[in-house]
Amino acid sequence: MTLYSWLSRCVITSLFLFIIFNVNAQDGPELINLNSSFEDGFIGWGQYIDAAAGADFDISKDAIEGKECAHAKVTKISGTNWHVGLTQDGLTLRADQYHTIDFFAKADVKRIISIELKRSPGLGAWEGITDLDLTINEEWDEYSHNFTPGMDYKQAALFAFWLGQEKGDVWIDSVRIYEGKKQERKELTLPKSVMADGKLVTVWAMIKTSN
Repeated sequence: MTLYSWLSRCVITSLFLFIIFNVNAQDGPELINLNSSFEDGFIGWGQYIDAAAGADFDISKDAIEGKECAHAKVTKISGTNWHVGLTQDGLTLRADQYHTIDFFAKADVKRIISIELKRSPGLGAWEGITDLDLTINEEWDEYSHNFTPGMDYKQAALFAFWLGQEKGDVWIDSVRIYEGKKQERKELTLPKSVMADGKLVTVWAMIKTSN
């Protein structure tokens, strides 16, 4: 094989892989929330710690999707779950539309966390949209919840993970909020590519449709 032929094959293979990755990335749902996998740190996310509680938030490399995830270490509890929270405000929800929330989470020990959607606190008295208590385990697992808002919320809804139930560590990754039924995350097997020595290798990748 000439150098020209080898370079041409490499270019074609790279282009083919690029197309597959990008087409597959478009297959996922259109997300209502931002920075779902915390690859941009806490941009779009707020951390709430009431004076009666205590916690430390940071970005962890122990991710299940991408390179980073959110990590919270709850160091003091007050008896009120929402005294420690990871939140995202200004979300838009459409009335009478079926919605899904799904995400990955784990903890240092089996424990309860809560998720909640409500009207943005700055827009009036508390007005709940949906909420749920979940038991999470020591290994990464996916959790999901469905709801249908009774009214429109145009940049007027707040989503929260409430973590103040117990002391300990919680990791959260790949948070998706979108219209419609639960969409499964997809696994993709890429085609074989040719290495410089002419040997064939198979590249495997898990494509998670959250971006």
